[in-house]
Amino acid sequence: MGSQASATNIVLTVETSVARITLARPQSRNALTDQVIEELLVALERVENAPTIRVVIIEGEGPTFCAGGDTKVETQLTSVSRAERLEMAERYSRVFSRLEGLPQTTIARVRGAAIGGGALLALTCDLRVCDDSALFRFPEVPMGQYLMAAGTARLVREIGAPRARDLLLTGRPLDAQSALDWGLVTRVVDDENALDDEIAQLCQTIAAIPGDTARLTLESIRSCAPLRSSSWADDYLATLPIDD
Repeated sequence: MGSQASATNIVLTVETSVARITLARPQSRNALTDQVIEELLVALERVENAPTIRVVIIEGEGPTFCAGGDTKVETQLTSVSRAERLEMAERYSRVFSRLEGLPQTTIARVRGAAIGGGALLALTCDLRVCDDSALFRFPEVPMGQYLMAAGTARLVREIGAPRARDLLLTGRPLDAQSALDWGLVTRVVDDENALDDEIAQLCQTIAAIPGDTARLTLESIRSCAPLRSSSWADDYLATLPIDD
């Protein structure tokens, strides 16, 4: 038996032991807005407390995973009020922290572009599986903007400091095979059909792990490389125009 819960921008589908959270703004390349972040947090809270769910898939509807922040939509992140910007930045942080702390195994299903916050969303998942169309890029620093939600620390943890410097300071794109070579993704397949087959097999394998073994293993792995507390929010706001 499966169930589906839909908000304006996020679709949550549960099928036995697998939950699928879909960014559902294909007309905007699944770009992030304040409302998307709010709905994503609600979806994560719902799956977190569901004992029958063993795997959570994060994906984008259509040919793009997530194009990052939506520059065509007004957001608190660009508010004239520093207090509002800080409030929204911390909300973004809660989403990524909640995703990273889920007791279930999380899998990013990546097709097409994963840019900025979209790349960070994929990076925060336990496993990242993509097809040949995938493209990752962190354009923030060349634009004069600090990477939010402890993104710098997450990137260093996953791919190491030298490669993080390369990606962040240049903002250059990384194709699927390069992302695999660098450890930014864990598996690459040829096309969308192979992607779905690969993820289905992963879900079946993980769901079959007895008892709490998968959860305890993830907790152990995560404890080996905890994110160091930092002033990322203040650093991020410091790169935005000064207001009041």
